[in-house]
Amino acid sequence: MNVLLLDVVKATPLRVIFTCAVGAAAGIWRDTEVPTPGQQVDVEWEIRDPVQWGVSAVPATEATDFIGSRDAAVVMRGRIEPAQGRDSVVTIRVGDGLVLTEIADLPERSVGYWVELRNVKVDLYPTGI
Repeated sequence: MNVLLLDVVKATPLRVIFTCAVGAAAGIWRDTEVPTPGQQVDVEWEIRDPVQWGVSAVPATEATDFIGSRDAAVVMRGRIEPAQGRDSVVTIRVGDGLVLTEIADLPERSVGYWVELRNVKVDLYPTGI
């Protein structure tokens, strides 16, 4: 997903505030190079903490892509895509990007569901594209 970096908080770990086509939020920057505000970067997302269906992953009340912040955590809304591999690993399409995460207790046949991930912390990895 392509993001525009609005601010870089030089702390440990390095934190970035960004905007993209579906919203704005903050995440941990996972690269050896320190980015600069105003930089456009293509990133991959990783959700750090375990996600539990019914707690931090719930059916979305709106069928629209969204990324936002709430209390230093991220709220993401997207559609569950088909995925290969372990049953608990899912791919969620958010805008033009894909987020891979594990969701414990995900209902069967959930492909196509709109899901909201609440209070998750994300790491951003620049792709170099």
